[in-house]
Amino acid sequence: TDGESRAQILSLLGLDDTELAQSAGNYIWRNLYGETSTGRTQLASSIWLKEGVPYNEETLATLAQQYLASTFSAPMGEKKTDSAIAEWINENSGGLLRDASGSIETKPKTVMMLLSTLYFKDQWRDEFWEKETKKDTFTAADGAQQTVDFMHLTQDRADYCRGKNFTVAQLSFRGGERMIFLLPDEGTALTPLLRGEAALADLFTDVYDSDEAQTAKLVWSVPKFDVSSDLELTDALKALGVTDVFDFDKSDFSPLIDEEKFDESVAVMRVQHAARVKIDEKGCEAAAFTA
Repeated sequence: TDGESRAQILSLLGLDDTELAQSAGNYIWRNLYGETSTGRTQLASSIWLKEGVPYNEETLATLAQQYLASTFSAPMGEKKTDSAIAEWINENSGGLLRDASGSIETKPKTVMMLLSTLYFKDQWRDEFWEKETKKDTFTAADGAQQTVDFMHLTQDRADYCRGKNFTVAQLSFRGGERMIFLLPDEGTALTPLLRGEAALADLFTDVYDSDEAQTAKLVWSVPKFDVSSDLELTDALKALGVTDVFDFDKSDFSPLIDEEKFDESVAVMRVQHAARVKIDEKGCEAAAFTA
């Protein structure tokens, strides 16, 4: 993008220019991507281009070099293209998001599909005791109760943080990553807690690095879960100030397409984000894609 379209996106990201965006994206790739004997963290990006459209080769080169994105040229609005896109997503997300990826459809007028995926799998450093998994009652945010399997583990010495109306602790994976758990006090609703004075970054902090951390014997009782979401983010992005890219009269995609050779207006029609996270006694598997 360029002009006000670019300015709005940079403002949302808290960045001053596209060079910072490129270096940040490149840094995340090189520091997160990895594989160990117990798991892996895999990132992937691709851009799918309509055949016959005059694209700016310099921009495509930047996507490849700075964001490590693969480029594909395909006929839009055809089932074979949609199937190829779904197959690419499934291949890079461990097959966890087949329902969501299968819902993606290009149109004959689709100019570009930009995709990014994230996949994670690893084992707990301290695995839960399978023989101790038992049925118990889980209360959802709306107060609804359901009977689910709860996993159990006791750590004789572990760090935790005590906040106002909540406690935070974390479980580490063998590859070095960690899952952070936030437990509201009994009678404390979750939504006001997350919208309160304590920012998310303060709630979900690295317990090991916190000055507030305390050490104690921790008794874990954690529900096994497999949760997913499939969201359309256009309204959310507009509410956050990114509006011009959705407007045919205001959007500026001149760095991507040679407008002198392409006389049609271009705008974003859809932003889809799907995610899934599941945990069991052995570890965690998770995936997400944005299209």
